[in-house]
Amino acid sequence: MKITDIETILLRAPITEELSDASFDHKSRDELLVKVHTDEGITGIGESGHYFAMGAIKSIIHEEFRPLLLHKDPLDVEKLWEDMYNYSFLFGRKGSAIIAISGIEIALMDIFGKKVGLPVYKLLGGEFRRRIKAYASGGFRKSKENLVEEMSRHVKNGFTAVKMKVGFDEDSDVENVRSVRSAIGSNVDLIVDANMGYTAKQAIRFSSAVEACNVLWFEEPVSADDVSSLVEVTKSISIQTAAGENEYTARGFNTLISNRAVDIVQPDVTRSGGLTECKKIASMAHLSNMLCTPHSWGNTIGLVATAHLLAAVPNGYMLEFDQTENPLREELLRKPFRLRDGVIEIPQSPGLGIELDEDTISRYKI
Repeated sequence: MKITDIETILLRAPITEELSDASFDHKSRDELLVKVHTDEGITGIGESGHYFAMGAIKSIIHEEFRPLLLHKDPLDVEKLWEDMYNYSFLFGRKGSAIIAISGIEIALMDIFGKKVGLPVYKLLGGEFRRRIKAYASGGFRKSKENLVEEMSRHVKNGFTAVKMKVGFDEDSDVENVRSVRSAIGSNVDLIVDANMGYTAKQAIRFSSAVEACNVLWFEEPVSADDVSSLVEVTKSISIQTAAGENEYTARGFNTLISNRAVDIVQPDVTRSGGLTECKKIASMAHLSNMLCTPHSWGNTIGLVATAHLLAAVPNGYMLEFDQTENPLREELLRKPFRLRDGVIEIPQSPGLGIELDEDTISRYKI
């Protein structure tokens, strides 16, 4: 089997209200799909997951990696990963180049599964779990009343864990967390995400103020580049810390893990290097008795790929299930994920086990 072409498709879906966290604003829902075609008629589907610089990522795939991979065997997944990583050493190692590699690698794993007739999680090592607890990811900047209504709605829709944004203003953040906890009750897991919005001292003060709210974990309390502050926060608070959505490759995560900078690692399969690289990251974390709860916000193919990863690692914890407005999440897959009793079931068909809706692609393609 040989690779005959690599295709990228940029999708953009409008949304009615801008989504804002402590660091970023989202005015539309964008996804960069990657299709790897072969001479046996098997096409792999992947996604390079980011919300910015999509044109740059698309360019890297077409101008740098496509010529490198044409006529190569797509089943040599880790060899091709190393080829791309080493080739991009002067313009990669983090950011757009690794995001581009991630989308291609997911597509290669999809091809592998389709070729041998197995779901991707079997190729990653087999089944630790087939049903995964999912948490509702949302709670972007809004009034306290609207925030409470949103989190309560997720619980009514069957979620047993919810995530809300903080990192804006300490006092109002504390008040919002207390109000949400009161509204959803004590039996629902509550997660807070600062999106790098605090300094270490602010994060420690905030954590102390919401300690009685039984927060499950505190995500990205400080800048992803400030590992020393992340270590300080983790050592100073009783709430578990989590980070990793803005880290790349096992090499980058080695810094977080070896420094015990977090309690929970959060690689993103569409950013951090793909499925095999995130499996390595999860394995490193497992050796240090850390949980792995991958980041998976704002993507569709990536959500499915993340579920396969969680099925195949012993320290897989929960699946992030974005609940903000996203037409692509609802329309791109012919059979989208559905929550049942607070959990998601892993697809059992070969590869990722998904089929794209081509009408949706035509509608949102730019």
